[in-house]
Amino acid sequence: MFWSVLYRENSRLWNFPLLWGGLLLFAFLSTLLASLAWTTPLFISSSDYFWPNGLLMAFDTVSIRHIGGAVLLVLVAAYNVQRLSRRTGALWYQSSVTRSIMLGARFVALFGLMVLLLLFSLLWIGALSLFYTFLMHGSVPLVPLSTVQVVLSCARTLYTQLPYVALAFMLALVTRSWPLACGLPLVIVFVLEPLLVWLLGLPGVPCGWVVQYLPSQLSAALLQLNAISLQSAVPVQQNLLAPALGLAAYTMSFLLGAWIVFQVRGRAGEQG
Repeated sequence: MFWSVLYRENSRLWNFPLLWGGLLLFAFLSTLLASLAWTTPLFISSSDYFWPNGLLMAFDTVSIRHIGGAVLLVLVAAYNVQRLSRRTGALWYQSSVTRSIMLGARFVALFGLMVLLLLFSLLWIGALSLFYTFLMHGSVPLVPLSTVQVVLSCARTLYTQLPYVALAFMLALVTRSWPLACGLPLVIVFVLEPLLVWLLGLPGVPCGWVVQYLPSQLSAALLQLNAISLQSAVPVQQNLLAPALGLAAYTMSFLLGAWIVFQVRGRAGEQG
């Protein structure tokens, strides 16, 4: 039954008009910023921004604190608010599909959206990196990439997105408002967390140790390995258990909140 619900959720997501508009917007903005970066004299003199090291820009651009992350949060919020407004879940409830299955299938479909945006970023920005490398240097170095490290970088990037996607997912259920569901996570990512990192990092500020447990800092601990692993043939040895558990705790907390809200509203007679 779960797979049938997941198939329907994926079908609705792929037919969501804003999805393709979001991908086009991401392609336009990433191309604009990448073009500015690759044609700036400071960047031209650095090999870190050209193939194969330029592939790192694909991971950076799609991370939660950049263009791809903002586009992802908007899509997650908009899709879920639309699903709630149409109340299409009523047909499934009448066929004995539990609300937990419906909620789980919807979140798994959103994970598919995360994978789609990441793969699109790798292909698009990877192609731009090859183009500008050839344009500026007249050739492209044939350097073999470590498939294992690329896959691990993909996994780390997706993993760091999960808490914020779960937050937007929960807020869509709580507020049923697209501006609030995507606006609050964006404010947290681009305003509140950087402000807290700055304030708590000031000399003499008590409880400064709290900074390391913010989602942004836990994510940064994982994402910094992308640059190290892609630019080094030596396997990276670093303890990732603490940031991984911290991000998992945030994700599960937000999903639990979404599940509670979904169940309570179901008992109140609302559909989703």
